[in-house]
Amino acid sequence: MKNVIVFGSESTGMAVCQKIIEECPSVSGGGGGDNILFCVDNNPKRWNETIKVDCKNGTYHFKVYSPKEILKTDFDKIIIASLSGYEAIPMQLQSEYGIAREKIDNSYCRIVILLA
Repeated sequence: MKNVIVFGSESTGMAVCQKIIEECPSVSGGGGGDNILFCVDNNPKRWNETIKVDCKNGTYHFKVYSPKEILKTDFDKIIIASLSGYEAIPMQLQSEYGIAREKIDNSYCRIVILLA
């Protein structure tokens, strides 16, 4: 199981969290091969909020933090969940936080775009 951070806490972030959870609903913190640790967002108004994600098997809650929290956390990958930041966020993660490109995944964001 991979420990992931979801970057984005608005509607796309919630849709991505839902997709991850529903890939393997028996995992309490996340789904599939991914365990959602928390969400981060560039908007300071979102920090310390909790987002609620309703799924077929229940409701999940994820805390939202500043992207700086990434530096304090042991994680396997960051999943991009922002349509407006789809291209800019990976560059931000690499330049500001030194995150390797291999640890940044925007495939879920592409899925949300296709489903919209």
